[in-house]
Amino acid sequence: MIAQWWKNRGGDSVRVTLATYADRNLIDLRTWFTADGELQPGKGSAAESEAPAASRGGARQGRSESDRAGVDPCQRWDVR
Repeated sequence: MIAQWWKNRGGDSVRVTLATYADRNLIDLRTWFTADGELQPGKGSAAESEAPAASRGGARQGRSESDRAGVDPCQRWDVR
């Protein structure tokens, strides 16, 4: 898992993960909801990524470096 944040006070969250499926590297953005006290996957989207899934540690390292630098999480990505 790359990141997770709470979507609402009802126990729903949003997760960003990297995975491999059928020899393709995927980045998955998905909501998770609480059912019977456990988080269950809900609606989301997956897209093929050029970065290898093995680079998960590199993504975490980049995130922790931006955290140490005081970068606002909402300002990390240029989405133009």
